[in-house]
Amino acid sequence: MGNSHTTNKKRVDEFRKDDDGNIIGCPKCGARNIRKDGFNYYRDNKKQQWSCNSCHRKTLNPIIVEESPFKVADRDPEMMPVEDIISFRQKAYNQKKVEDL
Repeated sequence: MGNSHTTNKKRVDEFRKDDDGNIIGCPKCGARNIRKDGFNYYRDNKKQQWSCNSCHRKTLNPIIVEESPFKVADRDPEMMPVEDIISFRQKAYNQKKVEDL
């Protein structure tokens, strides 16, 4: 019979987060699977450019697809209820890209 076994790999929707923890996406098609694609340089600064893996368009201003349940400046982790922290961590865990099951 041999020693054959198959590995099932499942890819969950990939996503990016902004500095505040919000999930961002393409403003043209709304897809969440965008990637960094260099910078646009201006006289005094530079701005991150993004490329959509779905519609292949580029943007400088991705949209917020899903807001983070916590704002960094809003709540002190020491003062948050444990249930809220657990809920947030569980949601973050469930959203991670899963490659091996």
